[in-house]
Amino acid sequence: MQQIKGLYVITDRALTGGKDVEAAEQSLKAGCKIIQYREKERPYGEMKEKALKIKELCRPHDALFFVNDHVKLAVETQADGLHLGQEDVSFEEARKEFDGIIGLSASTYGEAIKAQQADYIGVGPVFPTTTKPKTACGVTELARIVKASKKPIIAIGGITLENVNEVMDAGVEGVAVISAIMNGNVFDNTRKFLQLVEVKK
Repeated sequence: MQQIKGLYVITDRALTGGKDVEAAEQSLKAGCKIIQYREKERPYGEMKEKALKIKELCRPHDALFFVNDHVKLAVETQADGLHLGQEDVSFEEARKEFDGIIGLSASTYGEAIKAQQADYIGVGPVFPTTTKPKTACGVTELARIVKASKKPIIAIGGITLENVNEVMDAGVEGVAVISAIMNGNVFDNTRKFLQLVEVKK
């Protein structure tokens, strides 16, 4: 299994004005090696079409393609990975259908410990964010989770260029970023994050 580490970019249709495929392409051109297609509201056919486009864009860049939440979509697009939230289908049910990488979300120490069957764990929000309205866990709690976890931890939630060094210093394998990359120039934002994250790893 390919290691999950470094910068993990998540698409956002709203932030990119519907141009999430184009945004993914810009992030890949900038050097990102993990892209997650995240969509919760559009018709399945449209989601599948976009997912397949992003997957094909990933290939020449030797990047991993992940799907958020949708087991069927991950299976039908032969995604490299699937990320599941606390409210989504269980890991056990997803594993019956999907044999790729599976990550689970955790917002607390207890949830992270219970999620050890996953291939990696997305912990957050680390900082307050509009896309993750739950109470932020903070860097101190994040570091405690990293020490206790046997699986790689990817931090998510409110991560910016200003605080990413602090987050990486907590010992995480990588950071997942939405707003700080999808808002503005995606290529430039990705490059700036990579310069900071790759130094730490």
